[in-house]
Amino acid sequence: MKRPPMTNPPPSVDPSPTHGTESDPRTRAERSIPLNAGSGDAAPGVTIRAATVDDAAPLAALAERIFIDTYAPDTRAEDVAAFVAQAFGPEKQAAELADARSTYLVAEVDGRLAAYAFLRRTVDPPFEVGPAPLEVARFYVAHAWHGRGIAAALMDGVLREAALRGARTVWLFVWERNPRALAFYRKQGFTVVGRVQFLMGTDLQDDHVMSRPLP
Repeated sequence: MKRPPMTNPPPSVDPSPTHGTESDPRTRAERSIPLNAGSGDAAPGVTIRAATVDDAAPLAALAERIFIDTYAPDTRAEDVAAFVAQAFGPEKQAAELADARSTYLVAEVDGRLAAYAFLRRTVDPPFEVGPAPLEVARFYVAHAWHGRGIAAALMDGVLREAALRGARTVWLFVWERNPRALAFYRKQGFTVVGRVQFLMGTDLQDDHVMSRPLP
């Protein structure tokens, strides 16, 4: 079964959103998660932290760059440009960061923004994905950091954050023509539970819906 074409943010793009609110009083420092550089799980100097409104502009720039790098080879330039204009920009990301129903996590390497994840409870799953679901609306890793452990480190942060927010399942959309992302999510314990269509500009594309239970 397929639902009507979607116009909300696209599926998780490539292994290549959280902020302090009144309902989440932890500070940025308290919510930083430095990773053990000697663990072999990530490059040295990687930190996963909650994003703040000050991150809106660099997040928008990073998201636009990763999205174009991922979709441009197989999608008309006009369709990519139309979606980028609608989905990304400092004001758009600032509004998402200010939404208490959403969570942004960023991965930094020696202070440089390398990746981010955007979690939200504002969209219902199109299929049965599991109990108490939380959507991973975006999971973006800059192409320069592929294969260096950033995606796995960020996913660890996503799973911890989802559990803190009371979720028991995480789910996401992923483009069927993104084999790298599909392989990564399967390695992370996600399974395909359905397919939907996603409208990018005038291009109707097929996405997988994937989910996994939290530990």
